[in-house]
Amino acid sequence: MRVLHLAFIALAVVSLPLVALEPISLAWASADQLLAKTQSCGAVSTGRYTTHESPVASIAVCKSGSVFFWNAGMSIDCDGRTTANCNARADSAYQSQTLCLGSDGRFLAADETQYFVIPLPSSRFDYRSAGIRPGNVGAIVYDNKVVYGVFADVGPESRIGEASYATAVALGIDPDPGRGGVGSGVTYIVFPGQVPDLVQNSAINQAGAVAAAAFVRG
Repeated sequence: MRVLHLAFIALAVVSLPLVALEPISLAWASADQLLAKTQSCGAVSTGRYTTHESPVASIAVCKSGSVFFWNAGMSIDCDGRTTANCNARADSAYQSQTLCLGSDGRFLAADETQYFVIPLPSSRFDYRSAGIRPGNVGAIVYDNKVVYGVFADVGPESRIGEASYATAVALGIDPDPGRGGVGSGVTYIVFPGQVPDLVQNSAINQAGAVAAAAFVRG
């Protein structure tokens, strides 16, 4: 009986971790699924924005359910901690701060953390009254690729379409803050309420994937 009892306990100890380590299945949203959900624009901005590449004010902030989105180009944001890629020499508009701190208590590094930019609050659109908070996660879609990032910096109040050096790299866009970026074809989707670890891209990707999957199912 003692041998059987010990064997039973050993079996239980061995089996428990197998249950705990069972992988969690994530239903990743594809670029096509996300773009299909953003085809129709319910404009919530009272005016339209220009982009870094075009002086024509043609970009509206749209809303679907609780999710906000816009279609623009991408200019490169190098703001944050000084690094070899992002500094005052590389970027004439460089600032050593981001809107929020990372979970490590430091400003984010643009060439490490995937983040996107929202224009400063104005009569056109105020992200604060819309319920968007620094650190909220979003999806950035370009050329059939999806990258997740966090809202971590603000830009000019009349211009939209900007993301970090690291976001551009992940999407295959030239990340050079002077000559890089792309003029069009980038969709930004913001999921209010979702705030992951603001340093680890793996945590950002996980939170973004969950939010995106819920969005395409809704």
